[in-house]
Amino acid sequence: MGELWWLYVWIVVVAFMLFMQFIAPTVIAPLFNKFSPMQDGEMKQRIEKPDQPLRLHLQGPVRDGRSKRSSHGNAYFTGFGNSKRIVFFDTLLSRLEIPEIEAVLAHELGHFRMRHVIKRLALMVVSTLLFFWLLGVLKDRPGSTKGSTSPTRPPTRWR
Repeated sequence: MGELWWLYVWIVVVAFMLFMQFIAPTVIAPLFNKFSPMQDGEMKQRIEKPDQPLRLHLQGPVRDGRSKRSSHGNAYFTGFGNSKRIVFFDTLLSRLEIPEIEAVLAHELGHFRMRHVIKRLALMVVSTLLFFWLLGVLKDRPGSTKGSTSPTRPPTRWR
């Protein structure tokens, strides 16, 4: 790949990160977690109401059945495009009253409104670029191959 190998590797890593942001909420997370739609009722109506002003076009809030593995309560916002969703752990829903769940929802919608997912992704893109650039710079420094088991060739001399 030449001197710019680090740039090509960075492009592949960034493409993989972006790909994962789109498929993780709908393909990968359901493989490891049991998601179910929120039950009908007052809680679902009150939870779905706040996303109208922000025009999130969520797939709908879902319930994550974590109570079999943990007692930890949590909620999170994830995804881009049509894969956006808010996930509530069932342990959280069982402990909180409806107004408290609305407060948690407002917090998660705040992550969307403040573009935290996009900002974190941009930070990861920049930091991986710096990491691979630094790796490319340090790779050829003297002593960087110390302890290497790869054979070395003597320099070729032209006459």
